[in-house]
Amino acid sequence: ILEDNNQALTPELRSLVQNRQFWANAKALAKILLPAKNAVKMVESKSTTTANVFLYLIQMAVAINILEKDNLYEHMEF
Repeated sequence: ILEDNNQALTPELRSLVQNRQFWANAKALAKILLPAKNAVKMVESKSTTTANVFLYLIQMAVAINILEKDNLYEHMEF
């Protein structure tokens, strides 16, 4: 997009897309939200149990804990 159409992005968006920290933050957020997405799918299933949902919530907590240990959490700008 940046190369094909210079008018497509505002200067603010262009700066954001080129910022490496933005992409690191997006990757970290995706790691946290994947277990949440799976938990929502599980809740929508007819055969789900509260134990299944609890396991996905634990997976989300583990993902957050890993980010904190990697010190990525301190540098994220949400």
